[in-house]
Amino acid sequence: MFPASVSFCFSLLICSTSFTTPSNYLTGSSDTEDEFNSEPTIPYADSTTDITSGISHVSVNETLSTEVSTNRELTAASLCSVPGKVEELTLVPSSHNISLTWKKPIIDVNCVKLYVISWKPNINGNTASKNVTSEEFFVIDGLDACVEYEVSVTAVNANNGSSEAEVQNITTVVDVPGKVEELTLVPSSHNISLTWKKPIIDGNCVKHYVISWKHNINGNSASKNVTSEEFFVIDGLDACVEYEVSVRAMNDRDENTAAVKNVGTEIDVPGEVQNLLVEQTSHNLTVTWLKPGVNRYCVKNYYLEWKDTADDSSNTRQEISTEVYNIPDLSACVEYEVSVSAVNSQNYMSKPVNRLSTTNGEVTGAPEYNDTLCLETEMVCLKWALPDLSFNRCQLQNCTVVCIAVDMPGLPVRNGASEEFLNDSVIVNVVELSPSTSYSCVAYITNQWGSSRNSSIIYLTTEEDVPVGMIVGVLFAIIVVGLLAVVFVTYRQGTLVWPPKFFARAKQVTVRPQPILLKKFPAYCAQMLDTPTRIGSEYQLLATLSVDISASSSCLNGQIPENRRKNRYINILPYDSTRVTLDMIDGDPTSHYINASFIKGYSNDIEYIATQGPKEDTCVDFWRMVFQHDVRVIVMVTNLIEQDKVKCHQYYPNLRESVVFGDMTIRCTTEIKFTIHTARTLVLIKGDRKRTLSHLHFREWPDFGVPQSTDIMIQFCQTMRHHACAAELGLILVHCSAGVGRTGTLIAVDILLQHICENKKVDIFGTVFKLRKQRTNMVQTEGQYTYIYRCIKDAIEDPTIVNQGTVINNSLEPIYENVGTSLSTLQYEKLPKVSSKNSSSESECEL
Repeated sequence: MFPASVSFCFSLLICSTSFTTPSNYLTGSSDTEDEFNSEPTIPYADSTTDITSGISHVSVNETLSTEVSTNRELTAASLCSVPGKVEELTLVPSSHNISLTWKKPIIDVNCVKLYVISWKPNINGNTASKNVTSEEFFVIDGLDACVEYEVSVTAVNANNGSSEAEVQNITTVVDVPGKVEELTLVPSSHNISLTWKKPIIDGNCVKHYVISWKHNINGNSASKNVTSEEFFVIDGLDACVEYEVSVRAMNDRDENTAAVKNVGTEIDVPGEVQNLLVEQTSHNLTVTWLKPGVNRYCVKNYYLEWKDTADDSSNTRQEISTEVYNIPDLSACVEYEVSVSAVNSQNYMSKPVNRLSTTNGEVTGAPEYNDTLCLETEMVCLKWALPDLSFNRCQLQNCTVVCIAVDMPGLPVRNGASEEFLNDSVIVNVVELSPSTSYSCVAYITNQWGSSRNSSIIYLTTEEDVPVGMIVGVLFAIIVVGLLAVVFVTYRQGTLVWPPKFFARAKQVTVRPQPILLKKFPAYCAQMLDTPTRIGSEYQLLATLSVDISASSSCLNGQIPENRRKNRYINILPYDSTRVTLDMIDGDPTSHYINASFIKGYSNDIEYIATQGPKEDTCVDFWRMVFQHDVRVIVMVTNLIEQDKVKCHQYYPNLRESVVFGDMTIRCTTEIKFTIHTARTLVLIKGDRKRTLSHLHFREWPDFGVPQSTDIMIQFCQTMRHHACAAELGLILVHCSAGVGRTGTLIAVDILLQHICENKKVDIFGTVFKLRKQRTNMVQTEGQYTYIYRCIKDAIEDPTIVNQGTVINNSLEPIYENVGTSLSTLQYEKLPKVSSKNSSSESECEL
């Protein structure tokens, strides 16, 4: 049973048609500090509806119509107790509101006039917001997503007495955050610093931020990163580039609209240009490159510089904006240094990238006839003006003049050549012309790139031959008459002795020098050396006889246009009868040609190959010849460069290196430098076949000259023989530059050193003449011919080389006994010897 006061209040609520709330509740004033917890007056959802509208819907004016009824009602209301807590409070959140439902209190349920709903976020110490309702449900809207709220519901009676609050905590549902605020970008050369503030809308839903950036050029895709802070540094960027930067706030699953800004990185010095390439022609260099890999977008233009490496004052700079440039008006055969630097808008340059490049060569223009300096019966001296060489600095090799008899086609063609170039001219002598003969002559110049076109034809006629026969006849008649007169007078005086003794002892006059006995050779050689004209006359006779050899021996293969480029010197061609032939490749008729000749040795069998120093484009042919003809010893008697002229291309590798020519690989396994020569061991590999060769490089022999002494030549021949014996089989290949002068001298000395060991006579003239039958101009100068005499004289006088008392039984070994202990007597017995018929004391070299 309810107490009397409760029963009275309950009956009053049900039966009463109107009552009025205290004036202090409506006005928000209170006579006590505790009333409604000293909070301001709670606003109503409808300002025209009082707190009892849910029960009676009677207006305030009506309730105040009579003071009597009001006082009665207030007296009745004051009898209501404070309600109990609401029951079964349920909160249903969404992103931005919370729906509340509850049930009335169990205790004093009829005393409830309204409910006060209060809510506040559990962050930042915010104050609570409030509202009232007379229903048992309410929707709190306008909330932030992802925020935990403390929600309470309090039942209030007519006297503003409130129940104990029913309190619950609930978090609003996640929603997509708003855009970040106050995005700020601070760029440097290679990074951008970002700061921002959380979104105002649903900022508490942010779990992290996605930062995205991309070039505003080239259509690059964006790069991304994430952070949970409100700042980020994008590094590793290119300088001088505008970037589009965006920041998006993200919840667990969704992202919002990005805050986007554009900013350009600051300027920086460009890096080095990349892939600098230089392509050359005779007078141009085409230079190409790629932009720098570092700070490439800061490049405003490029500085391209070039200079002749031999002339620092020739430096030229060109400012360009593209990555390609053609440098014009250069000289042929000149090495240039080319450099490229990238430049930014502040004129700061990158480190230059350098390349060395040599312009291609080209043949010169044709020489022009200038003057005839001499015109004799058999010789003409012609002066030729050189063409303009201001843009052609390819090394000149020689000027050649070719003279052809006009009225007598059967006469041999005569050539003359000179390597002595003056400032702007060259003088060429053409010898062995026929007297009283008209010739047409042309000239051309050969440089390292090839031969020029022919000059204009000039015509000349040699002088008439002096009637030597008539003069000799007259002189002879005078001498005969004089002799007869002397004979007659002496006979009449009785003083004539007949026949005269000097007739009995007169020697037969011969054209060619005869072999000399070994024991008389030193004295004979000393007389020859003391009278240079005797050796000169002998050498001139050799040259004269060689003319007939050249006239009767064809060189057609060397004159074929396709083969001319394979010749180092146009006037040194192999005879067709003795030339070395190569196997033909793919049916090419010119692939079998090389400027080389087979040479017979002391045994009268082919023992040597004499050849020119390989050119760059004939190295493959050179090694084909070595492999095909089983060469086991290569003797090199020239240096690669002499007097600033290329004499031979380096066809062999350096120590512990390999070179490849065609299908052959050559490797240098050992290299030993001696006083006068360098000995190398080369391994030639072709497919599954391998050969070991000796390479002997005689370093101390000048072109057109001779070594300083004879002992170094004799010693070198000993070394060459030693390696030939060790190889047992195969030929000895000898080359200098042209393959005739120094090559012929070395082969002649080697043959004669073997000859004096088994014969009593020596024939230097005959030996050299025999070599010239096999290759033109072997032993090229008179000085080289004289040097052979000196070598053989010193060898004969050396008892360790030849013992004159035992010449017949002497073997080859004494010549080489100082070579070393590794060369045994048995090895020397394998050296080729002449047959027994040539071993007699009276044997001579076969001519």
